[in-house]
Amino acid sequence: IIDWEACGISEVWEAEDGGEALAKIPLLKPDIVIADIRMPDIDGLELCARLKEEFPEIKVIIISGYQEFNYARQAVSLGVFDYIVKPLNEKNISETVCKCIETIAKERKEKKELAQIKADLMASSALLRQEYLMRMLKEGVADPDQTLKKLEELGLDFTAACYGVFLVEIDDYELRKKDL
Repeated sequence: IIDWEACGISEVWEAEDGGEALAKIPLLKPDIVIADIRMPDIDGLELCARLKEEFPEIKVIIISGYQEFNYARQAVSLGVFDYIVKPLNEKNISETVCKCIETIAKERKEKKELAQIKADLMASSALLRQEYLMRMLKEGVADPDQTLKKLEELGLDFTAACYGVFLVEIDDYELRKKDL
């Protein structure tokens, strides 16, 4: 009854029961699983529990003919995206799936932005470490305790009894680097 393409979904798979679903999920890697609460072999709640453990990024929508609070509470505790009570209609499923897709897109965007921030931070941290070490070598160390604290903040462990520094400058490096 669902126009999956209108929801932005290009591929849809089916499983006869929870066991078959669990067998297919690692191979197909779906973003969303829509499961009935009552299924043979493995019920919807057990499927949710396993998915939460093995594939926490998958969003699960539970369909149930039961308005029992206990089922809904268990589903919420398992982190389901939504809990739809039968009778089903195209509108409520489509709206739920569309909301789920929006949530997935938002989470992926945030994850990508966070990864970029971490990469930028790592790159800037390396540059900051390099600049601080060069400044130490050129200007010396005025306050050893403050210097060790700053090195620790930069992720460098310089706790030792003494240090040896060896600086090398290669004459005409740019001309000779082809031979090195």
